[in-house]
Amino acid sequence: MKIKATVDKYCYTSKPTDSDAKKMRMRLPQEENYYDIKTIADCVGEQGQAFLPATFKGMASKQENFEQCQLFGIDFDEEPDYEKIKRKFADYHLPIVFSYHTFSSTPEHPKYRIILCHIVPITERWLADMILKMLKKMFPEADSHCFETARLFYGGKGLIDFNDVVAETGENTFNVYNLVMQFEKFLYTNDKKNFSRNIRVFAHKYQIGLSNNRFNIFLYKNPAHPHKEGVPIHPPIKNEEIIGSNIKYKLDIPIISSKIIFYEPNEEEEKSEKYVCAIVQAKVGKSRPKRLEKVSYEKMCSCRLWKEFVSGDGNILSHRDKFLLATNILYIVGFEKDFLDALKRNYPDSDRNKWRYNLNWMRDREYKPASCSNCKYCNSCNHRSNIVETLKGKKLITFNGNHDFVSVDESFKQISYELKEALKSKKDQIHLISGQTGIGKTSLYIDAINSRKYKKPLLIAVPTSDLKSELIQRIGKENIFDIPSFDDLPLIGRRFDIQQYYNQGDFEKARQCIIECARDVCEPEELNKFRVYLNPQIYLEQTSSCVIMTHARLLSLPDKILKRFEIIIDEDILYNSILVRVGSIKISTLKKILEKNYLSYAKREMIQDLLALKEKKCCINRDYIPNEIDTRIIKRCKTNDNIAEFLKAGCYMKLDDCIKYLPPIKLPKCKMIILSATLDQTIYEIFFPTRNIIYHEVKQAAYTGNLIQYPAYSMSRTAIKNIVLDENSDYPTLSMLFEKIISHTNNVVYGITFKRYEEALPLGYTLHFGNLTGTDYLSGKNGIIIGTPHFPTYLYELIAYSVGISEKSKNSYKNRQVSYKGYDFIMMSYKNKILQKIQLYLISSELEQAVGRSRLLRTNSTVYVFSNFPCNQATFCNIDYLKDADDPEGNIDNYLINTMFF
Repeated sequence: MKIKATVDKYCYTSKPTDSDAKKMRMRLPQEENYYDIKTIADCVGEQGQAFLPATFKGMASKQENFEQCQLFGIDFDEEPDYEKIKRKFADYHLPIVFSYHTFSSTPEHPKYRIILCHIVPITERWLADMILKMLKKMFPEADSHCFETARLFYGGKGLIDFNDVVAETGENTFNVYNLVMQFEKFLYTNDKKNFSRNIRVFAHKYQIGLSNNRFNIFLYKNPAHPHKEGVPIHPPIKNEEIIGSNIKYKLDIPIISSKIIFYEPNEEEEKSEKYVCAIVQAKVGKSRPKRLEKVSYEKMCSCRLWKEFVSGDGNILSHRDKFLLATNILYIVGFEKDFLDALKRNYPDSDRNKWRYNLNWMRDREYKPASCSNCKYCNSCNHRSNIVETLKGKKLITFNGNHDFVSVDESFKQISYELKEALKSKKDQIHLISGQTGIGKTSLYIDAINSRKYKKPLLIAVPTSDLKSELIQRIGKENIFDIPSFDDLPLIGRRFDIQQYYNQGDFEKARQCIIECARDVCEPEELNKFRVYLNPQIYLEQTSSCVIMTHARLLSLPDKILKRFEIIIDEDILYNSILVRVGSIKISTLKKILEKNYLSYAKREMIQDLLALKEKKCCINRDYIPNEIDTRIIKRCKTNDNIAEFLKAGCYMKLDDCIKYLPPIKLPKCKMIILSATLDQTIYEIFFPTRNIIYHEVKQAAYTGNLIQYPAYSMSRTAIKNIVLDENSDYPTLSMLFEKIISHTNNVVYGITFKRYEEALPLGYTLHFGNLTGTDYLSGKNGIIIGTPHFPTYLYELIAYSVGISEKSKNSYKNRQVSYKGYDFIMMSYKNKILQKIQLYLISSELEQAVGRSRLLRTNSTVYVFSNFPCNQATFCNIDYLKDADDPEGNIDNYLINTMFF
């Protein structure tokens, strides 16, 4: 028997390194071929060659590209008794094709891998996934990470067993029918008390029907096996009995009347009434939707597919498109006639009498409306599960503003003009210039640097050291003076310790250590980095060159120095470097400081007041210390908490066993120009009421690419957690949930979600919220964003309290209607409008950074957003994407519609 698989051409004698594994992943798709099982066993078990049991469409071995799989591997790292496991496989009627010792196996601690072979290739990913999940439950001794369809298995250092597959009889293979029966038996014997619940949960997850607590999975033409509660009483089917039926798996497993047809039917059987009825049975629903009345023609034409159908404009609709419309108009009073008239007018070759007959036929059998997921416009239309639900449902997000877009070039020219006007100004104002991500803001200030026509040298401040390094390469080292940040210093072996000193506020000790490191540096260029880092003010007073530094470095410099420069800040410094910098200090540390009497009376009194605060209560630092704290005090405290930063904070909150604090919200008192996509004039006016803020309004350009948003769920951290932990959830793991969500997208290359969930994204490139600024390598690539990046409520309340707003989340933070930038929607928010504005600004800024990674302005890429917070220029799809697309009654069966109408 020839098996389609992917076997690496390189042999290994030990476990490949991470670098080897990455190269292996890149070359493996080219090694896909048909092998006999003996060759695979020898290459993998004896020669140490890695292999992928599954094959994939395209060049990426990812689960979403699954093509087929016939081999299934299971790792055993913690069960040394191989014979025991071998007997267990035999008890379950699962013949082992081959097994081998893995690279990490030792005589003292044997580790091995067992390979099974299915009788035919599995071409449906959900079925391969279901097989792996059954095996995972049946063999809890196995490594839990090996049960993935895209799993890469390394080779080994010696075969243990080999049993050749006999193609004529199917000997030494298993079939899924027997596996399901053994799985039922396992569920019953393993936990009789919860058998009914466990089998229902599993059946619901894979949409398999149940009868008398048995899966509705039958071998075609096999006599109905007797059912009884609990253990199946029929013997397993021998592969020899079915091998001659040209087995190719004709599968149908809908929610209603589930069936696996374990054979390839001949033409006579396929046309038989019995066969057609078996499929039709799947389409008949339990509950009939109510018919919609008084639907206006204009409202009906909000469906792009219907409008195209009745108008005759655009492309000719396929038979599948017309079938989708037909199943929906059955439930919209008055539109059957319009449907038939449109057929006569725009499709004269159609048989109207047949269509009329079949409309009645579908109505009699209570056909459900076909899902909008079958429509060619499903990814660019604001729809729910089907046309009927779309017409009667309310939009989750509504837009009341105006989209007055201009071309990219026109928007770019406007930003260029506003930047030049801001540079001409001589007053100490804060200039806010809004420019979309990817519009070309960076090139503008690079041109300004190269032009050298301004009286003052330019000072460019960017969010991160990495972005600073990229810009220096673009500008040229000879054209700009670099003020190094801590990350730029070559601190070999000392970085962690020095960072700890900084975290504790012991700047003197950190400085001494950096000086010691500088003494070991020989390269003049590296030595100069240390000199400039340690004494930036000296160099800034002397230089006449343009300068580049990070946001953090800018905020640490005195106003007198900064006034020598024209300051241009890349990205929103208020959002990126000020508002979200919340610190924390343990209450036990504060008590220890009080006991030792280290601080002045005023500061001890302040700490006592903080300890006396009620839970989640805030207070302002009335005794603000602008200067550095005596380092001797920090050393005496002997703690990892940052005492210096704590004492200099502007606002505090008591929370559980710690005090949260927010550093003072301040900007240098000098002229500065801020260029960013996330700027909000109102927010800057809230935090800097005494400053003269000039907002340079720039018209937005329309995206070249597509932004498609699904707002049915908030996908906050809590929402994702609740979906996974719900005992009745269809998605009990993060990977299953993310795979389901990704199934609504096309060809996504990268994904963005929360840091704690990032590893579960089955994509080649992944990022997390809070780590997105300046990421350019994803430009032009399709991406997916999963999550509404809410910040902790204590952050919102600390920020609000710092500007004189006191509002507790206990009574105020709940689901409510909010408005932001022309959009009306519902989300968890506050009653106070200013606090609400701060919250929405922070979330909007993070999502804008995420969406901007693909550079939609200038590339024809697509970004999919799964969040209930509206993104500007998004097309909204209101379907319940965790349920609707999998509704078999709404999905179109090709065989069924062809049988009905031709």
